[in-house]
Amino acid sequence: MEKTYNFKVEITCDGCVNAIKRSLSKSLGDKLKNVDANVETKAVAVTVHYPDESSELTAEQMLDL
Repeated sequence: MEKTYNFKVEITCDGCVNAIKRSLSKSLGDKLKNVDANVETKAVAVTVHYPDESSELTAEQMLDL
């Protein structure tokens, strides 16, 4: 099962995007499928693969990572 989380984040450069990707990769490991970030719109979409519904995170839990 995959779920995509959409966030508005105060990112200003590619360095910010890379920091987000590194942090999520470290926190989620193999569950992280994709991070799509746009500096202009400050939009970040994070796609996560869950083996089952019981392991799914809420948006609030994603923000705490």
